Amino acid sequence: MTAALSIALALFASHLSSDSRLERLDGPNFSVEVDAAGLLVAAPSAGLVTNDGPIVHLANAPTEWFGVAWSEANTRRDVVGAGRRADWMNRTPLELSKFERVLDHLRSTSKSEALEVESDVSFDAEGSNLIFAVRLSNRGDANFENLRYSREWFAPSEIGWTFPPDDSLAPTPRGICRRVGRSASWRAVRRSSSRSPIDSTRT
Repeated sequence: MTAALSIALALFASHLSSDSRLERLDGPNFSVEVDAAGLLVAAPSAGLVTNDGPIVHLANAPTEWFGVAWSEANTRRDVVGAGRRADWMNRTPLELSKFERVLDHLRSTSKSEALEVESDVSFDAEGSNLIFAVRLSNRGDANFENLRYSREWFAPSEIGWTFPPDDSLAPTPRGICRRVGRSASWRAVRRSSSRSPIDSTRT
């Protein structure tokens, strides 16, 4: 099944993930730096903004996270990929397994037991948008139920929000902006995956 959502990036802080490798990605109009988890850690001085859902204004030192939650064999799991700052929810960190440049893309792979997360970062054809595409793969034998993927940013001027609104999630504190996508059920067939084309940011 496919869970689709769209998003982009955020601001400020002082913690890089345990694998602190960074790669620069150059587009025709601006450049960014991405860490081994596939998260933005440096943006142009003019900043970026999201272009879908509630607008988030991102400065030149973004802080973002992504979260994946699901139920498997009656157990709820909740994991995180963290960028410049430690996770604000204290979720279980994903294990980073690969970070590579593939042509003009940066690609990160991380894992937690049967879950595999592949994040791909690139520019669109015009070079005005930065595209984050995420593939979630179930490598195990049990179904994943109630799958949720979120992208989260630190924006200190924001009151804190989740989009779409969801009362089943813990409230976000001030400064945390969370974009969420869901899938009700996810088969355990080998090599099956859920691809979320995560929309972009623009200057």
